[in-house]
Amino acid sequence: MNSQDLHHLFECRDGVLYWKNPKAHRCKVGDKAGSVDKDGYIQVHLSGGRVPAHKIIWCMAYGEMPEMLDHINGDRADNRLSNLRVVTKRENNMNHAKRTDNKSGFTGVRWHKQRGKWNARIKLDGKEISLGMYESFGEAVNARLKSEAELFGEYSRIMRQVEAGELTIEPAE
Repeated sequence: MNSQDLHHLFECRDGVLYWKNPKAHRCKVGDKAGSVDKDGYIQVHLSGGRVPAHKIIWCMAYGEMPEMLDHINGDRADNRLSNLRVVTKRENNMNHAKRTDNKSGFTGVRWHKQRGKWNARIKLDGKEISLGMYESFGEAVNARLKSEAELFGEYSRIMRQVEAGELTIEPAE
């Protein structure tokens, strides 16, 4: 589908798609288009299958459907254009959320039981890089933050959270 086809089907307001010409009988003009999938993305059913709403919105605005888009603030349902950017897979991997099995509460920092120290690490291009072993959690976090700022730059979710005051870092002991 091209931008013209999408403009015929949808209206976009503040990152939300609304049907202008619904394809299904159960949808009415003005209804929100799409539903949230198990991963938190809004998907829209079109004749070719399910299409992520953020890609439709991008295509409507810029005339192309990129292979990969990043939700800058990490909210997969926030499809405002100001929250979307075209990225490579590598850049998108830099902006991932904290894993659900994380026990330290901070991405890239874990307790190393055998050594009795905190281990800081970072993953880049599929390779894990050890940033060292530290006596305190704060020292390990600072090592991770410094490395993430250098390697990930604007794609660092943690650095954005710190800058926005959404995440506070304890000073190293």
